[in-house]
Amino acid sequence: MQRLRLGFPVRHYIVLRKMLVENSLVAVVSLPAGCFNPYSGVKTSILLLDKSLARQSDTIAFFKVENDGFGLGAQRRAFDKNDLPQVQA
Repeated sequence: MQRLRLGFPVRHYIVLRKMLVENSLVAVVSLPAGCFNPYSGVKTSILLLDKSLARQSDTIAFFKVENDGFGLGAQRRAFDKNDLPQVQA
């Protein structure tokens, strides 16, 4: 499970609270570290926001992508494993 980073500015807490209280957070897609190599090697999560979809459900979907179809090294060479089509469905 991902944790929120402690010590970030109060405005981040305000934005997070607003997303949860106003029911606009629909899903979280967790991408592996290195997904944006060579530009950035940090782990990234994508937040999907949609007020109308969020009102239709009382749950938030979480997806963990371990393979995006490319190696996580600096060269980012293509290979067969790809979890993105499963997240899309």
